[in-house]
Amino acid sequence: MKKVLALILALVLMAGSSTAYAANQGQNGSKSGMDRSETNRHVNNGSAQKHQQRSQAREKMLLVRQNEAEFKQLREEIKNKLLQLKKRITYLKRNPSSLTDEQVVEIREKLSLVRSDKAGLNGTWGLIKKEQKKLKAHNLNRNMDGAIGDLDNICEVQQKRIRTMKQLSSDIDNILRILKDR
Repeated sequence: MKKVLALILALVLMAGSSTAYAANQGQNGSKSGMDRSETNRHVNNGSAQKHQQRSQAREKMLLVRQNEAEFKQLREEIKNKLLQLKKRITYLKRNPSSLTDEQVVEIREKLSLVRSDKAGLNGTWGLIKKEQKKLKAHNLNRNMDGAIGDLDNICEVQQKRIRTMKQLSSDIDNILRILKDR
């Protein structure tokens, strides 16, 4: 009987201590479980942030491509308008009496606007290349924030160039209207 009591007492003590140990492990384990879940949440937030940055960069890249297409279209339109303008000016050089002095002065004013528009375009020529070099470096270093900033800068320069091209096109149209009257 003493052996049985000793065995029961030993089991109770072992059971009590093992449950206390398990309770401590559960508390510590739950803390580390919370740490793990927080770490997982943090990692998931990091991957969500990367995903968001990638999608933002894709949108910016799409905008850059759309701007490129619009710029090329405007460039072709202006090239055709300039050809028309040169033909018309060549014709008028052969027949100078068809223009009044007022029209000549107005045409010269418009031509000075065209020259200033072209100078504005030339001033932005190297800016996109510089930003593209920065963008490439940021992509190699996996710096998404820097890459997105560079894409923003490229878009700004492209928008400026597009506005200038539209103004140039409008100025050429004005000259063509003046010349077509004669």
